[in-house]
Amino acid sequence: MVYGRGVSCELTVDEEGFSGISPYLFGLVLEHYIARHVSINTFSQMTLHSMQRGHVMTWPVRTGQRGSV
Repeated sequence: MVYGRGVSCELTVDEEGFSGISPYLFGLVLEHYIARHVSINTFSQMTLHSMQRGHVMTWPVRTGQRGSV
């Protein structure tokens, strides 16, 4: 058994506010942003939900990319 420290983000969006772009793309950019700002010895995972479609995507667990001081 392994324990780790991490951040899990669950985001629910209303697709009516995304005219012309996909909420998946927004979630992908946000997932990369979160991973870049989480410490290297921490993990992040993000799940995207839509009010219209329900579950859209769960990205795999990623280790943080920000270096420790």
